[in-house]
Amino acid sequence: GGRQGDGSDSSPDDGISSDGNGDDTTESDDSSQSGARTYTNARFSYRVDVPAGYKWQQESDNGDGRKFDATSGSTQISVWGSNNALSRSPQEELDWLKENLGGNANISLAQVAGQSVYLSYEQNGTITYIREVVTGGKIAAIEITYPTSERSSGDKLAETVPLTLKFVG
Repeated sequence: GGRQGDGSDSSPDDGISSDGNGDDTTESDDSSQSGARTYTNARFSYRVDVPAGYKWQQESDNGDGRKFDATSGSTQISVWGSNNALSRSPQEELDWLKENLGGNANISLAQVAGQSVYLSYEQNGTITYIREVVTGGKIAAIEITYPTSERSSGDKLAETVPLTLKFVG
């Protein structure tokens, strides 16, 4: 017979975990969130819980984030990170976001709470909800967009998922 335990394991453990899709992110299952999975961004060190029922798109070419499309309906979740190159405070970041909306945006929420910036508006039949976490060096952002016809499900999503966005490490 063959020798047992000779160390010739055909699949060495190199200590690197990956989700197997070729980028620097990891995905983990969290059964307490009924199928939610956690997206962790390696470049900007943030994470967010993505609910079940969303198709994970490829990570952006520059590695700053990812989009998730609803498998039913038109809701999209986008997350990204950036360097806070201008060292904006949360209030300055909110002011900048509002200035760059365009003329016909109907703002329903514009608020700063600690390091978090919240902005929600309706424009051209689409509702957009943004939460950013602003630090001296980095910004992590989540944006949820959905048509006004999907307001009830979109609003529920906007009340829960953005709160899971946080820096890690």
